Amino acid sequence: MCRLGRDRPSVGLFPQAQAHLQELEQKLLEPQQMKTALEQLVHCCHRDDRPECPILASLADGSAIAPAASKAGLRPGRPH
Repeated sequence: MCRLGRDRPSVGLFPQAQAHLQELEQKLLEPQQMKTALEQLVHCCHRDDRPECPILASLADGSAIAPAASKAGLRPGRPH
């Protein structure tokens, strides 16, 4: 058993550390989802003068990045 200091067992710390780890994993998942969505949009980009733009269309209707972005506090069309 690990000890904190000389007289305080660390037995009760495991559930707290485990909960903190799960919270961090959730926080890391959201930016990863945003990255994946943006990678998909960049892949769909035609890189030319066409009027259709999958990136702008997604921002306009909130379809690809919006769910993950809203969790991160980002909103399409608003300056950050």
